[in-house]
Amino acid sequence: MRRRLIALFTLVAAHGTAVAHPRLLSAVPAQGTTVAPLREISLGFSEAMVPAMTSVTLSSADGGAALAGELRMAGDGRSLTYRLAAPLPPGRYRLVWKAVGADTHKVSGQHEFAVR
Repeated sequence: MRRRLIALFTLVAAHGTAVAHPRLLSAVPAQGTTVAPLREISLGFSEAMVPAMTSVTLSSADGGAALAGELRMAGDGRSLTYRLAAPLPPGRYRLVWKAVGADTHKVSGQHEFAVR
């Protein structure tokens, strides 16, 4: 009986790990914040992302044109930086991100922030 319980526990624990999805752990600037003009946006994830399948779109909150930037991924693949050519002028912005984790799970999200 004890062996069966140990085997069942091991199976459940392994299954929980296998179905875990990557999560956004941090964003700078964070949702709803107001920040000084910035040239860089950072996102941190719970696991490594696949660089070729990760994208970030930054636009004005009212749906204006996307603002061009360069996406860079850290060596561990868990954090990325979206670097803009020039500081963002005052206004409200919407950040939309899409990524695929190293485990092939797709994740996405969006949030808004303001620049004073």
